Amino acid sequence: MTNKARRLTYLFPLLCVCLLPMQTWALEVSPHISYSWNEDSTITFTYIDSTARKVVLKGNCMLSHEDRSFAGRQKRRRMHEVRRGEWQCTTRWQLPPELYTYTIIVDGKRHTDPMNPDSIWVRNQRRSVLLIDGNTQTNLYKAARQQGQVESIRFTGESGNTYRMMVYLPHNYCDTLTYPLLYLLHGINGDQRNWLEQGRVGNILDNLIERGDIQPVVAVMPRCLLSEPKHPDHVQSTNVFNYGEVLRGGFERHFHEIEGYIHTHYAVQRKGNAIAGLSCGARQAANIVNQGTGEYTYVGMFSPVVTKKQLPHAQADTTIHPKYWVGGGTNDWMFLSDARSYVRGLEKSGVEHIYLELKGGHTFANWRVFVTDFLRWAYPAQQTDNE
Repeated sequence: MTNKARRLTYLFPLLCVCLLPMQTWALEVSPHISYSWNEDSTITFTYIDSTARKVVLKGNCMLSHEDRSFAGRQKRRRMHEVRRGEWQCTTRWQLPPELYTYTIIVDGKRHTDPMNPDSIWVRNQRRSVLLIDGNTQTNLYKAARQQGQVESIRFTGESGNTYRMMVYLPHNYCDTLTYPLLYLLHGINGDQRNWLEQGRVGNILDNLIERGDIQPVVAVMPRCLLSEPKHPDHVQSTNVFNYGEVLRGGFERHFHEIEGYIHTHYAVQRKGNAIAGLSCGARQAANIVNQGTGEYTYVGMFSPVVTKKQLPHAQADTTIHPKYWVGGGTNDWMFLSDARSYVRGLEKSGVEHIYLELKGGHTFANWRVFVTDFLRWAYPAQQTDNE
């Protein structure tokens, strides 16, 4: 064997040892997605997966124009393989500041972004979150420095009904103090996590309290149906036929059990409180106030699904006159007329109220703004007495 052959014989195993870690590293790169901002303010999504054959990005960030739909649209855009295992697509226009969601569909299977820890349930789908900051409202959707805590509560009332709810406690909550109380009710396709996840209300409360815009508030977000959820651990209901249960009003008739639990376990005031709901939750909020307990001074009706029956009734305590905050979206072609009719009824009855109409539909893009304005109106920091 020549000297040259001997050298090659010795070098070959060494080359294999050196190349093996590089080869292994290449094989162990997990599929992931990233995004970057372009000079024209569009966003390019990049997905890395050497085994994928067809990749589609789906989300409301993929629309080619402003969303003018009733309930918010999700658009599919096929990603193109720019080089082996690297897939890309770019948004069609400059997205305004807002909270967007997206999912990745790889060879027919839907996934959230494995590199993005921020994801939420939207109906029965888990979606990754893309927050485009840029105005005072979207600033509130980011985590504050001083954060409250959220407790998940499940209890059975004297009626035998099981209640699920999330309870937000402000930063440095102290049970020797007494806090204003806010109930937030979800809509027909929601559950007790709806306001925290899609509504970002935990971050909104944290930021408003930290900035001194509102008083520290305890917020209760119950599941607004008495029937047991089909998927209690992870999926919001998609069964619109629950509307029948909403119309029967069982939740409102038994709401005193939730009120009793909260007053027993948390340091909250018993009068001068607030209750608000979105869509069918607004209907339930109005019905609860109309039971006349006198606990509520402020009522929020966000894109309400209501009739004349939900207009204010007389309270048992005639000195209490609840004030109403009503909001609607101009693209909400199904329920905007309900909001406007309700406001006309308030005006006719001489009930103190505020009405705000925004662009957009029956969506959380509006409801996040509504709840922010409602909180500033009901519990401004400089106000110490809500009576």
